Amino acid sequence: MTVGLHREAFDGAEQVEEYASALRTGFLPLKFAYVGPAARTHDELVRSREYGLADIEARLLRARLPALSNALSLNRVLALVDVGSGNGMKAGLVLQVLRRRYQIPAYVALDYSAELLNIALANIAAALPDQHVICHRVDFEARDFRALTQPIRDEAHCPILFLLLGHTLGNPLDRQAVLSNVAVGMADDDHLLIGVELFRPDRVADVLAHYQNEPFYRAVFNPLSFSGLTRTDGTLEIAFNKATRDVEVHFRLLKDVTVDLGNSSRLHLTRGEGLLIFLSHRFTSSELADLCGEAGLQVEQMVSDRENSYKLALVSPVAHAERHSAHAGRSKR
Repeated sequence: MTVGLHREAFDGAEQVEEYASALRTGFLPLKFAYVGPAARTHDELVRSREYGLADIEARLLRARLPALSNALSLNRVLALVDVGSGNGMKAGLVLQVLRRRYQIPAYVALDYSAELLNIALANIAAALPDQHVICHRVDFEARDFRALTQPIRDEAHCPILFLLLGHTLGNPLDRQAVLSNVAVGMADDDHLLIGVELFRPDRVADVLAHYQNEPFYRAVFNPLSFSGLTRTDGTLEIAFNKATRDVEVHFRLLKDVTVDLGNSSRLHLTRGEGLLIFLSHRFTSSELADLCGEAGLQVEQMVSDRENSYKLALVSPVAHAERHSAHAGRSKR
């Protein structure tokens, strides 16, 4: 059987080439689950009753963000930069909480998908019509985005709170690169709020059950359909890799397939071959702190939900954390 790429699904030739290159390696990064028509499927998943992550994080943000925000800007003005904005629902909640205390002159949404940015813009405009929103399409695993955020800093003259919520940090293959790309764009008085799912060995079965539903199946397979494959061409296999603490989804082919990649390039896949189409890491608190440290960031506060399954971490550049610690020491004296 021969199938071909649906090039119209992508946001330009660069994404097409990235996708084709990833397909050759047998691993599709999760960012492709958000582009083109897959953006709508992702939005449906996040809104579905089967998807519990958004609810857990939302409850934690409502309960703990007001206290966490005490460490932010003293002049009550704050800009927000959302790294991996998704459909904008998590940012909408953060904005509602912070706008009770801060003036937010700009909210900047960064995502790999132009269509998902459009969805986020519409969702935030519906909830907060007076909020100034700026959108940029960027692959934040591949490069930093200082050039995109510096104009906001120059215009607003206030600190920035960067957001990395929705377990976004657990989805890229190179998590350290993502943190480092955020860190290089942070000033001493900026902060980063990270939200991640935690590893609990006694809840592996519960974690896998979280992914065993039709909305997830549609969302996780959708980017593979850009190659011309259909779900009947294989089976979805969901497993937890205890060695790496990753949830993995493979698509196991039931037939031989040739994918026409264009420009006289073809990829031959054989029956029984598995394509890795989803990878989502689970963190420990110490691992998250170590990743931050490698990026030149320091954890100021960490809070978890009652089940210790989800964590929010407020971090800042090491220089800021050291200065804050020294100030606290002088105050005690």
